[in-house]
Amino acid sequence: MKTYIFDLDGTIITNGQPIHNVIAEKIKQLCSSGSVIFASARPIRDMLPLLPHELHNCLMIGCNGGMAWQNGNFLFSHSFNSEHFSRVITFLKEEKIPYVIDGIWYFSVSEINHEFHNYMRKLSIYEKEEKELLSEKITKILVLDGESRTKIDRFLEREGFKYNINHHKADNLFDITPQSENKYQSLCKLGVDFNNSIVFGNDENDYEMLDNAKISVFIGATKDYPNANFYCRTEYIPSILDEVIDSF
Repeated sequence: MKTYIFDLDGTIITNGQPIHNVIAEKIKQLCSSGSVIFASARPIRDMLPLLPHELHNCLMIGCNGGMAWQNGNFLFSHSFNSEHFSRVITFLKEEKIPYVIDGIWYFSVSEINHEFHNYMRKLSIYEKEEKELLSEKITKILVLDGESRTKIDRFLEREGFKYNINHHKADNLFDITPQSENKYQSLCKLGVDFNNSIVFGNDENDYEMLDNAKISVFIGATKDYPNANFYCRTEYIPSILDEVIDSF
């Protein structure tokens, strides 16, 4: 069976808004002839509102490979060691770095305010006070100050913490997740055959999926990723699908 794998932000999603109807309808059509997968840096909670209900039962990879969801259930979800996580958050607070913490379903925000907090609250009602959320498993830390990357890298190295870090250059923020697996590795663990897949991506966390796909489509310029079979902008994804499906 053919497998269609889509990153969200910067690929089929622009400016954090729900997927455009034209692209959504095209992806719905693919479900009748193959398997559709969504793979994102977002937790599942923040992926679902961007997609139409008809696509909610598709396999979804969230937190850059840290969690998987299908048919309304989590297949797995990685979480931080609570003691290590506490040390990271203490460091962020001492350095006055704004952040968002993700549990399996709920989130909390730092006392240091940031405009991204308002976006989170518009997208999801599942907010908790940090103290309350810390009693649950924590799946991701979103650091909202890209300029702090170097000092955080040094802190993590000093502490001996080996985490998966993905920098979103366009938004100048980055994710810290506890697992060693990325999107590609998590999908392989779930048995996805990349030799029979077409992958759409736009960022560093998509590169390994693109590298291993039968057909790769990069949303961006060749200078950012030179190895794709096709390049396009988000609005041309339906046309690209029409072009490649016959040869796929």
